[in-house]
Amino acid sequence: IHFKSPEAVKPLVQELSLRDCRLHALEGLERLGPLARSEAMVPLTALLESREEGWVRAMAARLLASLGQGEAIGPLRRALEADHSEVQAAAAASLRQDSFREHASEVLPVLARLEVESRSPLVRQQARWSRRWFQAPKPGTEEARAFESATFEAWEERRRSAEHCPTVTRREGGSEVKTAHEVLLLHHFRWREPPPETKGACLGQPELEWATFLEPLGGMCLIGQSEGFGGGLSLSGQGARTVLRWGVSADVALRLHGHFVVLTSTPHLHLPEGELLRIDRTVSGTWVAVPWVTLPGSWEGYAYDTQGNLVVATESPPEPIYDGVAAEPECTYDMVRITRDGQLEDFTPRESSLPGAQPL
Repeated sequence: IHFKSPEAVKPLVQELSLRDCRLHALEGLERLGPLARSEAMVPLTALLESREEGWVRAMAARLLASLGQGEAIGPLRRALEADHSEVQAAAAASLRQDSFREHASEVLPVLARLEVESRSPLVRQQARWSRRWFQAPKPGTEEARAFESATFEAWEERRRSAEHCPTVTRREGGSEVKTAHEVLLLHHFRWREPPPETKGACLGQPELEWATFLEPLGGMCLIGQSEGFGGGLSLSGQGARTVLRWGVSADVALRLHGHFVVLTSTPHLHLPEGELLRIDRTVSGTWVAVPWVTLPGSWEGYAYDTQGNLVVATESPPEPIYDGVAAEPECTYDMVRITRDGQLEDFTPRESSLPGAQPL
């Protein structure tokens, strides 16, 4: 794979049908790029249109768009109306390629509807960005200047009507979230303070620089690290250490509906990002960190609702500049809920409260 050998394509395509191997196969095909196009298009389309988990279909959508280019418009158009927010958001984001421009009339009505009607702020965000990308005229023309004036007025109107948006303030003990109805105090990652607790399989682990947590997991020790400009997630035990993910800040390990999940972030970048990794064990006994849920920005605080779902406050990234001017996001902060099946949706405290709208 690392040497981009055509001989690696067929085994990776075969692995797509094996549940325990899908993450490895999708990541491998992504590295191979155009080499995989001829053999991977059909199985990737089948995977995208299957009933597999949202994160699997989302990865298939992104890979299908990069390999198939314009030929992938049909499956991606259908994926915009999938039954899972992760798939819809990935499909919307994948459309921002020149090879799809000629298909604007096919996707713009769907993007416009998702931007208004979706319950997921991530889907609304990606639909808005792609809609703006398709509609933006060539910079420097009279049409572009008129477009910039019209869109600026629309953003000003949105800013005036942003009273529904939550605000987040970090303070001692957590992140204070003010909504139109309540004030909540969510848990927040306290960087390196206090030092991670060691217990179980993590006892006797050598002290690691920038460690954020040490959690026993199946006879091994799950280790999170944050270095300010990166970090990673690894497993240590039985005389070996396995890196599960690198280049992200692994901030907090949590339990969610029987799974270990890890909140990650890259808040130092110009476009702050956040993700929820799920730690899965394969049939062979190895552990993998699957990219379960993409957040609409870097996370600012978390709690659980009364059904045991994870509630996260996120900070939105700046809007991309597609039309010569930068837009303000729909809301600077979002309150989102992550459900048992990895769906991401708006969280409204008034409708579905946390265990007490007060400090946790």
